[in-house]
Amino acid sequence: LDPEDAGSGEHRPRPRANTSFLAWRRNMPDATPTSLASTPAVPIQTLPIDSLIQLLEPPSAPSLAHARSLVSALSTQTPAPSPADLLRIVSSLCSIEAPPSIQAAGFDVFSAFCSCGSNLDALDRSAYFDVLRKTSEAEWSQEVWEPRLKALNALFATAEDADGFEMDVLQLLRAWAEQ
Repeated sequence: LDPEDAGSGEHRPRPRANTSFLAWRRNMPDATPTSLASTPAVPIQTLPIDSLIQLLEPPSAPSLAHARSLVSALSTQTPAPSPADLLRIVSSLCSIEAPPSIQAAGFDVFSAFCSCGSNLDALDRSAYFDVLRKTSEAEWSQEVWEPRLKALNALFATAEDADGFEMDVLQLLRAWAEQ
């Protein structure tokens, strides 16, 4: 209110702002993207583990789609393949000559296998650790470092798993840090 109007006792209503230009927003559909969590998940049909192993077996060219399917199959299908069968595939996928996307998928296969309840003895654990050790010679890649670290964590999930490998793990971590 103006000071002049305050003394007059007369109260005039304030004119409304023109907000009709916002009406176009009321008629628009909701433009917010729907998250994947809100959409129902469609079960992914994967081939049997044995078939995927045959498709990824060297010397065939590694397929990113088959490697990802193997990760999914390892977490949902039983029984787990033998460590020797999967070692050939993991060694091929994780090779430093492979493209970073294939290497990352290879380390995801490595992690899934170690996490699926496969019981690795010390000899198998040593063979899988050699796959990780060979990667210390590769150049650092942002796409590969996290799957590689997950594979190391899956290989040595408990303190008992790491018995006898302590110095080797420390040397590996030092080599990775120096990359």
